[in-house]
Amino acid sequence: MNTLERYGLRDKDTASLHPLMAVLGVRHVTQALDNAIAPHSMPFFQILYVDEGELDWWIDGRFYHLSPGDLLLVKPYETQNSLQGRIPIGRRYFMQINLYEQNENEGLSQSERDQVNKLFTEFIPRVLHMGDDFSSPFQKILEAHRKPDNFSSLHVKSQLLEIFYALHKAQEQHLHDKHVGHSDAIEILVRVDQYIKENIDRTISINNLAELFSLSEVHFRRKFLAASGLSPLKYLNHKKCNEARRLLSETNKSMSEIAAALAYSSSQHFSTSFSKAFALSPREYRQAVKDAQQQQPLSKTSDVAAHIASHFTRT
Repeated sequence: MNTLERYGLRDKDTASLHPLMAVLGVRHVTQALDNAIAPHSMPFFQILYVDEGELDWWIDGRFYHLSPGDLLLVKPYETQNSLQGRIPIGRRYFMQINLYEQNENEGLSQSERDQVNKLFTEFIPRVLHMGDDFSSPFQKILEAHRKPDNFSSLHVKSQLLEIFYALHKAQEQHLHDKHVGHSDAIEILVRVDQYIKENIDRTISINNLAELFSLSEVHFRRKFLAASGLSPLKYLNHKKCNEARRLLSETNKSMSEIAAALAYSSSQHFSTSFSKAFALSPREYRQAVKDAQQQQPLSKTSDVAAHIASHFTRT
């Protein structure tokens, strides 16, 4: 039997015991679900941790394969979905972190709050392998919600801080293994993003990007791969495809006009690149957006969440 245990903001949810946790829960799937989830976005940072089973997830057009022990971080308003809307057999813990409003009941000093905010806003790895033990703080937080007492909120806070610290140490280890400092990685991504944004209507070469840092192409490729997890070419294509997605969703530009606006060599080149990124042709994507907006607007994330929850029995 598929089960869902959830605490958070929806009408039927019991509120979480810490104001930083907008939503938390565990979803246990014993019978796989097809077409169970639509593309959607959330206003909060989201942690998705795979305890059992495999999971294929995409965020803004890039696919990620998660195995047991893997954690995925989704940032606010990034569009996400499971592969083909499928929720496979397994158990996954999830948590949404609200960093918009500071609450006096958080129990954090201003400097501690700033550190947590910096951790999430400047978090670099998309996927980290946290190992089997990472499920423990989630389990303890959920247990505190099931049987709350006078010390439950204190216990939840301690486990939440344990999660934050584990994320910090895992990111440090990831960057150490990649031989790149955190500040260097941030600078590389910020400057490359700005250059792409300002020149997305032009042909951008890897040498153009390397020159931003006075590096050879070989040295730049190595540093950029360490910072982003993608080769510069794949990253550039990812950015162009996401801008194409916006143009297909928000404008009536033709395929040839979009291809020209993004400096693709031809409409066919644009269509091929887009299809590889999203598993849909540009025309199919535009039609899918229209259909989705008629049936379930992407902006209404509560509708998406309610649709998912309808497939589960609450524990």
